[in-house]
Amino acid sequence: MTVGSAARRLRRSHCGPSDYAIYEMPSSQCSPPTARPGNSMHEQGLAIDFVNCSSHSTACWQWLDAHAAAYGFLQPAVRAVALEHESGVT
Repeated sequence: MTVGSAARRLRRSHCGPSDYAIYEMPSSQCSPPTARPGNSMHEQGLAIDFVNCSSHSTACWQWLDAHAAAYGFLQPAVRAVALEHESGVT
């Protein structure tokens, strides 16, 4: 599986099966909001999602909270278990 095919599969499941839904529909109209293929910060290597890290009491959360900034990553306020690289945040 390539990154592009994974992005299309994700858009299909969150936005709908049509070409319009996959390639043109605004991400805000998907549920949950999902970037168009080629426009995701994940695809650009600027965002990372973590599993089992959504609670402030987990060792994962605590390590990320203490060390992510040293690697240039910031936690966006709207996503509890994602980090975005500071160079990709506008």
